[in-house]
Amino acid sequence: LFRGYVQNLSEVIDSAIVLISPRLAGLGLSTKVMLGLERGLPTVTTPHGTTGYEIATESHESGEQGVLVASHTDVHAFSNAVTRLIQDSRLWDTTSKGAISHVAQHFSPSRLEEDVSTLLRAAVEHRND
Repeated sequence: LFRGYVQNLSEVIDSAIVLISPRLAGLGLSTKVMLGLERGLPTVTTPHGTTGYEIATESHESGEQGVLVASHTDVHAFSNAVTRLIQDSRLWDTTSKGAISHVAQHFSPSRLEEDVSTLLRAAVEHRND
């Protein structure tokens, strides 16, 4: 279902069974993808849609990190990934759990605090050099 612009994206994501994000360019973290991943919503996207998410290439088809990745130039592969998630409850469950785990591992408040601390230490060390 394509809705175009919506007022409350969270409501739409909470009612979805798969998030589809066919990004054609990597312009940083996709807010829509993050909203889906943090809710455990399996996501199908392109390699550009994984920009900034540290998604391992070997997990692109397994869903272990919350997403299935297909080329934006291969419509059949992209639609097949969506179909697989809808029809295969085991894959959907693996991908959902992978999404929650991936966000907890890479985007938790403690992880962000650790990353900021590392950056600040590096900046101070660079300044003292």
